[in-house]
Amino acid sequence: MLVRRLNPPLEDFHAIPGGFVECGETVKETAIREAKEETGLDVKIQRLVGVYSDPDRDPTRHVITVAYLAEEIGGRLKPSSDSR
Repeated sequence: MLVRRLNPPLEDFHAIPGGFVECGETVKETAIREAKEETGLDVKIQRLVGVYSDPDRDPTRHVITVAYLAEEIGGRLKPSSDSR
């Protein structure tokens, strides 16, 4: 699933739902929380897809992405306040 970004600098670009790890949280917990926050869906992590760390990948800053394949297990699809 992709979301379309609502805010600059990457407004209207597609993105995988995600966000930043909070203190005391694992990256899997972050993926589950961010999926819910950005899409309204509850997900179950299936497997790791990859880790992406090229410093030039994100034009706003150096971001490390941990991507998971996840299965929808509930919730209702709805965009967040920062996606379309």
